Amino acid sequence: MAAQSCEGQVKRLTRIHQALISALAATAISIIPSVDPAAAHQPFVPGATSSIDVTDPTISKAYYAELKGQPDTYHISSDASFVLYLNVLVPAIASVSEDYTLTIVKDGERLAVVVPGTQAWKAFDEPFGRDRYLMGPEYRQRVPSGHYDIVVSSPDNVGKYVLAIGEVESFSMSEVLRTMTTMVAVKHYFGKPAIAVLESPFISVPLVVVLLTIGTITFLILLRRRRHSQRTDS
Repeated sequence: MAAQSCEGQVKRLTRIHQALISALAATAISIIPSVDPAAAHQPFVPGATSSIDVTDPTISKAYYAELKGQPDTYHISSDASFVLYLNVLVPAIASVSEDYTLTIVKDGERLAVVVPGTQAWKAFDEPFGRDRYLMGPEYRQRVPSGHYDIVVSSPDNVGKYVLAIGEVESFSMSEVLRTMTTMVAVKHYFGKPAIAVLESPFISVPLVVVLLTIGTITFLILLRRRRHSQRTDS
């Protein structure tokens, strides 16, 4: 009898855990339509590698990277024509360089070069993470199927940059959860502590919802136990 009771409690706790995860992701997803679509990028932090494979180049992504002595290359392969969208940004932090060039190579031949330009890059406050960027030049062109290499370089090939690829918003439940964990690394990229993720409504709002849900469930459990205890005593 005790074993059955324990098994029942485990099942109930499992259902509660699944419900909380679903509530967390669903709340985060509900925030996405309320912000500028151009800012709704899936974040990726490539780390030390200088060769990055890009899956589905139409889906909006942002790569938080850093040149460390050599150019970075992003590899894209597509069996169908697609709109290739690129935008280079830099974090608005001290001593940042705006001198980044994008070289687009198709099947081994240079297709286009996107240069930094002579005008100052526009400051941009990203609403998801509440971080500030300087936005550089964009490239948008429908291109045929094939293999593309996007080479990011600067005169000294040193410094932080953000490469945005794709324009189509796509946030599945699993992608939302991955994004929420990745945002800690994004804050470190900006030189901020991990707790700074709470600046983002993408994190803080779902967190409040989950805490309220936990509090409500805890209250109901305690209330049920109290009533059960009162019936037992009487």
